[in-house]
Amino acid sequence: MEEKIPSDVSLRNMTVTNGQVSVSGTCSGKPSMALLQQQLESIDNIVSVQGGAITETKDSNGNVTLSFTLTCSFSLVKSVENGETETATEAAK
Repeated sequence: MEEKIPSDVSLRNMTVTNGQVSVSGTCSGKPSMALLQQQLESIDNIVSVQGGAITETKDSNGNVTLSFTLTCSFSLVKSVENGETETATEAAK
């Protein structure tokens, strides 16, 4: 997952609730947050990434920092008889 995180993104907290992972952190702007969301969506078994609260602050030098929360939903993975795995989405087909 580390290789999917843009260099100016700092993750502060991660919690798991009801099969969803919420991640909060900071970054230097909306493009970095959007790239993080896109990168997370490219990970196998993550079916959606929803943006939550976003707070923008400026320091005395005019540098912008965004604080954000993203929530990731996962597809369930189960074993099948031949030792391979399939997601709940694949099993429904």
